[in-house]
Amino acid sequence: MSAIRDTITTVDAPVVINCDNLRPPRRVTLSPAAGASALCEYDAGAGWAAWPAGEVSADASDEFVGVVNALRITLVDGDSVAYQVI
Repeated sequence: MSAIRDTITTVDAPVVINCDNLRPPRRVTLSPAAGASALCEYDAGAGWAAWPAGEVSADASDEFVGVVNALRITLVDGDSVAYQVI
């Protein structure tokens, strides 16, 4: 599967990405707009957990090397957040 790229512009309307077809490692990058903040969470089988960076207001990336069933990306506040999953 190729990279997944998109932008969220609605606060508190999370996007859930099914990771069944993405082979590890999976690199996730969030790029909040100026003044915005966002959160990435992952489900590895035990429910949703925040990624290590927590809520971010500047560009942030992390690599997931283990099993991840799904990712959930939420614009917490501000205008938008761009994301990429590869």
